[in-house]
Amino acid sequence: MTEIQTDENQNKVSYEHFKAVVELAKECPQDKPGPFPRVAAMIVKDGDIVSQAYRGQVGRGNHAEYIALERKAKGDDRVAGADLITTLEPCTHRSHDKRPCVSWVKSRGIRKVWIGTLDPNPRIAGKGELILQDSGIEIGRFPFDSLTRELREMNKDFFDEIKKKQPQLMKEEQKEEKRLMIDTLREQIKLKQERINSLFEVMMMMPRKESPFTTITDSIPVIDLTGVETEARILGVEIDMLTKALSHALVLDENDVLGWNRLGEILLDGKKFGLSGHAYLTATKIDSSSMDAWVGKARTEISLNHTWDQWPMIRREQYDDDTPQKVKSRAWTKLALGHPEASMKLRIAIRAVQEGAKTQEIKELIITLNETNPVNDPSSWMPRWLVLGRSWEIWGERDMASLCHSRYQIKHHLSQIKALEEGSAPWITLYSLEKTGGLHPNTQNATFKQKLKKRLLEMIAESDNPDEIGWYLNQTKMFSTDKDIENAIVEKHKILDE
Repeated sequence: MTEIQTDENQNKVSYEHFKAVVELAKECPQDKPGPFPRVAAMIVKDGDIVSQAYRGQVGRGNHAEYIALERKAKGDDRVAGADLITTLEPCTHRSHDKRPCVSWVKSRGIRKVWIGTLDPNPRIAGKGELILQDSGIEIGRFPFDSLTRELREMNKDFFDEIKKKQPQLMKEEQKEEKRLMIDTLREQIKLKQERINSLFEVMMMMPRKESPFTTITDSIPVIDLTGVETEARILGVEIDMLTKALSHALVLDENDVLGWNRLGEILLDGKKFGLSGHAYLTATKIDSSSMDAWVGKARTEISLNHTWDQWPMIRREQYDDDTPQKVKSRAWTKLALGHPEASMKLRIAIRAVQEGAKTQEIKELIITLNETNPVNDPSSWMPRWLVLGRSWEIWGERDMASLCHSRYQIKHHLSQIKALEEGSAPWITLYSLEKTGGLHPNTQNATFKQKLKKRLLEMIAESDNPDEIGWYLNQTKMFSTDKDIENAIVEKHKILDE
């Protein structure tokens, strides 16, 4: 089973799970009138399938996530902490008598949601993802682009139909977005105020003792209340910020780009990144040429993901920049050029390339990256930023490889021999260099190959994860058919299985 190799893969989700859920989506009935999307969902816990379902499998029109969670796994304790794989972004609204899928997901304690494709409907697109993320649920995208393409082709009729209805959907979406924003802000203010009230009750009920230096009314609490008082003060600050945002939202014209941008800024300053993303996303849909909106949306993505080492390389869906004057890629480039921290500057630069940065922008990015040095070890720089995605077929990946490899060459003067001989992960360095076409001729002689092979065999013998080394080497021309490497991995497995 090909397990996804990330620190966040606690439930041992594998390629086989993703492939199975795509195949399951093909079972969806096509009700009239259509077209409807072919959607499937699967719940995985510790590598085991808890439940799986496709749209309409139980009850006409019922969504796959609802069936998997509530019709097939209702009362199953394994759901809490499990991962949910769904081929289409969970919906954020349904007809008046049905709960949206994001609500079901939040209510069952799902740990992480893996999304195949975003919903093309502008009333939903990106919102399901942001709502779940804002609720503390981790988000991942299908890490295999062949499966993502298969899903898009499978649902081509549905995607095309949504595009035809786009203008009318946009008008409804903006009104709905404002209503949802106001309702969400009110609900958050209410919940935080209730928490403050409960904290005050705790403080009032706490046993107290008299001090010889105070009156009874100034008596001292038996237990230190510093933590309770601190939490109450923090909640008070959050309520003030949310109230400010609510006041702005109530008078907001739903077609006002500047108004949505200002709301996004208020929420971003208050660290409400999911809600901020909603506001900026709406602004970009009203005016796709708004630089402020795209910069704001990019800032929310950075804020949500900056602590995740694999962002943005694990981000799977890539698009051409079809905004006027390529404003989306320019927004990311602007943030990369101006960011003060070296390693984050590099990560933001990669996002600029993913969003279709033009040649001139890439040149600017290379210049600014060459002025910094986020990683000193040449063997660790390439794997961290270049190959975590493990696929070379996504949009923009070739340009991204050129960007990364250009920096590698300039800063390290083609010190590939040293990197392969002394680096901590030579199998990844070799893979990276071959994929970018940057392997130096000096690495091709038989003596060097034999020396490198000896080192790799020693590292396989010491590794607790020989399959990872094997995966990379199997993708290289140098060692893809090497029987000694293959046998060493088999022998290491025998030792680990004892």
